[in-house]
Amino acid sequence: MSNHDDPKKISELLADALRQYNFDATVDKSLVFNAYRNVVGEFLMKLTWKIDFQPHTGELFLKLGSPSMKQEFSYKLTDLINAINKRVGSNAVKKIILL
Repeated sequence: MSNHDDPKKISELLADALRQYNFDATVDKSLVFNAYRNVVGEFLMKLTWKIDFQPHTGELFLKLGSPSMKQEFSYKLTDLINAINKRVGSNAVKKIILL
């Protein structure tokens, strides 16, 4: 009989360590930025002038290069949120705010 806890996956250990040292917000930002880039592609990424993510509120702020692009994105916000969250593997993005 062993007194050891059940073994944990490396991913769980890494997530615990990141939370313990407050790096999880930085990782969340990086994951969301990369997911956004993958979802919209390089062309639309170049037309995104500013991107910021607030991990604690789940708000993704996007400043887009043209009014028409902003209008197109406004119709697809739910789809964009779902696609980003699918790539991230969690419900990190709760809301997209177009600037």
